[in-house]
Amino acid sequence: MELEFHQIDFRYEHLRKHNPQMERQLLASLADEGQKAPVVVLALAKDRYVLLDGYKRLRALRRLKRDTVQATLWDLDEA
Repeated sequence: MELEFHQIDFRYEHLRKHNPQMERQLLASLADEGQKAPVVVLALAKDRYVLLDGYKRLRALRRLKRDTVQATLWDLDEA
């Protein structure tokens, strides 16, 4: 599925590590080849999702001025 960034809740971003060198490499890869792997989200409400996996990809896509991301929806509750 394709989601716009405003539909995604980033509540777990503070738990993720930042590695500037890896993120630069990912940014270059996304710029050259596009998104290969979808991010993983859970449904919160209609048209709202919480991001579980893919924080680095979303940060890189933001830097590339993209406004959508390919996502896989897991059919689970947040707990």
